[in-house]
Amino acid sequence: MSSLIRLSKSFIKLSVLHFLLAGIAIAAFTSSLRGSVTDTNGAVVAGAEVMVINSSTNSRRRVVSDARGLYIVPELAPGVYSIEVSSRGF
Repeated sequence: MSSLIRLSKSFIKLSVLHFLLAGIAIAAFTSSLRGSVTDTNGAVVAGAEVMVINSSTNSRRRVVSDARGLYIVPELAPGVYSIEVSSRGF
């Protein structure tokens, strides 16, 4: 019975380690894009729509700049992207 308990504990430790490493591996293959939206005078543009487009898959991610003109697009797969920014009045 003692060896069975030790085996179960070892299995649980290995399982936890496996899930932790899998999470790290997934995180290692994504990135994020951060930036700021400004006009030609350098003033921030709040509420601008930022569209990030994967050139290979044409998948799109849309975010909106915050009150300071900042935006972040998390968890992007590796690839080549283009960015389109639009806002009222521009």
